[in-house]
Amino acid sequence: MASKTEFDDYRKKEGTTLDNRYYLQKLIGVGGMAVVYMSKDMYTDRIVAVKILKPEVASDEIMVKRFRNESEAEFMIKHRNRRYQVYSYGIC
Repeated sequence: MASKTEFDDYRKKEGTTLDNRYYLQKLIGVGGMAVVYMSKDMYTDRIVAVKILKPEVASDEIMVKRFRNESEAEFMIKHRNRRYQVYSYGIC
């Protein structure tokens, strides 16, 4: 569980744009390795969730590789009963 201070630090990114594409609207979750924001994809005008590795995790090459592998696997799964869809992933 993230501390109030940690939440406040991540809330500072609300209202910013990531990679000139995703407008980070609201912090919706903080986990052990990543932070999730409700965001607007400015290319598609779609509301999406953006998952960003925490800085302390992003500096660990093994964790970055795991995150990328997970993202690639999620991206490949296409099913009509799926609750969410991965539209893109990457490192910026």
